Amino acid sequence: MKTLEQHSRIIPKYNKPYTYYFLCTVIPWAFWFLSGYLSHLDPFTKTLEWATGITGFLGLMAPVIISLAVIWPDKAMRADFLGRFFNFKSIKPEYIFLACFLMLSSILLAQAISLLFGYSAEQFAFSDSFSFTSSLFPVPCLVPADCRSRFRRARLAFIRHGHPHDAL
Repeated sequence: MKTLEQHSRIIPKYNKPYTYYFLCTVIPWAFWFLSGYLSHLDPFTKTLEWATGITGFLGLMAPVIISLAVIWPDKAMRADFLGRFFNFKSIKPEYIFLACFLMLSSILLAQAISLLFGYSAEQFAFSDSFSFTSSLFPVPCLVPADCRSRFRRARLAFIRHGHPHDAL
């Protein structure tokens, strides 16, 4: 565990938050708008399908790439990042439990409210096929990707703020 003195030496190195958050907002949205534009072109060919999928994926990966581009050149920042990212000892089990079951409980609560407002229980029946598609990635690949994305965001919040309360 790092001491307060070690934290106070590394914090000034993260000195461009506005630039970082601006880039992490503008670049993904630019890729996603491009992906949306490409998805509405006629005729929608296989090449456009690939271009749409790649630009959408680049939009998802842009914040990770930007973060690594900012952190990796500086040896102290790189060591701080790797030390925080791979330090699972400081995470308390109750926070892991909350991270896993908070979303599940909110979905179950939303379903219960839906039923209270008179909607049919048939809305929860399993369907024979997926109700959405993705150009490049098979649907079963998207669920683990979403879980990884949520874990990464929670982990980055933990890294930025230094305590698990902000990671949920």
